[in-house]
Amino acid sequence: MKNISKFTIAIAVFAIITGITVFANSEDSLISKSYFDQQISYLKDEFNSKISQIELSENSGSNTTGTAVVFKAVKINAGKTVIFSEGAEVIHRSGKAKLIDPTGNGVPDITSGKNIVNGQSIAKNHLLLFPRNDGRGLRTQTDIWIMLKGTASITE
Repeated sequence: MKNISKFTIAIAVFAIITGITVFANSEDSLISKSYFDQQISYLKDEFNSKISQIELSENSGSNTTGTAVVFKAVKINAGKTVIFSEGAEVIHRSGKAKLIDPTGNGVPDITSGKNIVNGQSIAKNHLLLFPRNDGRGLRTQTDIWIMLKGTASITE
């Protein structure tokens, strides 16, 4: 929807309105004028609503159909444990950390296409996907920076 300009939408609405008025006359009308006016009013309201949504999304950078989820830079101090929520996506940017996995199932490293297991070091600039809320996370050895999409809890 962002690719469609306001001008293009306005032209389309104008073409629809013009087409309807050209083919409807008082001698041979298929619909009543009051019904037509009611529909035009509804279309104008919908059009203005959509334009407002487009302007809002362009100003805020978010998606108008739902909550925008973006990566956030997060600094985590050395010696901390981070447990990630279901569906969390993490990119390890700097520092040293090891995986915590009480389930023994590992965590998918999307970048390498491999599974990281408990106690294994996490490679930098690799995308990790945490599939469930089951205690999987990481333990920092030094101060680290991660990019996080989703939620996490940090403990001592």
